[in-house]
Amino acid sequence: MSSSPFTVYLSATSRRNQRSTNTPAEPLEIEFPLIVREYGLATDTAGPGRTQGGAAIIRDIGSLVDGVSVSTKADGKKSPAPGIFGGGEGGRASLEYHRAEGAVEEVEMFVVDRIMATGEAVRLISPGGAGFGDPAERTPAEVARSIRDGFISLEFAAHHYPHAAARAGN
Repeated sequence: MSSSPFTVYLSATSRRNQRSTNTPAEPLEIEFPLIVREYGLATDTAGPGRTQGGAAIIRDIGSLVDGVSVSTKADGKKSPAPGIFGGGEGGRASLEYHRAEGAVEEVEMFVVDRIMATGEAVRLISPGGAGFGDPAERTPAEVARSIRDGFISLEFAAHHYPHAAARAGN
């Protein structure tokens, strides 16, 4: 979710008009022959700004049987969320298809009835939220907290928050 001057960034949230939900791993694994291999927040996807955007969600879901059908429709791969008042854009979305033998294929964000075999998986990274305000106004303490909490890497901080990165990395 994008940030504002009045709130801290929100990660792993859905907009009201979004067609997806942030379903926990357990209901998926109970209801379907799936295994959630990874489910969490994606580092370096939060748009830089005085108020940082929200981090994207990673969902890596594998098939336990042959014949699982995958369909998805998502946005944010070609046009990430734009920052406002000097804030940076949020991270771009991506969708990968992981074959059982290890090959990885980047696929379009609109997929209908792709059939997975046992051991294959899809990895979706949602778009990250955009930043609000000039990143130079973000304090070194806030940058350090974002690094410590895993929202951004030291390299990301050095690029987008150079005024704070050296001090934040200590």
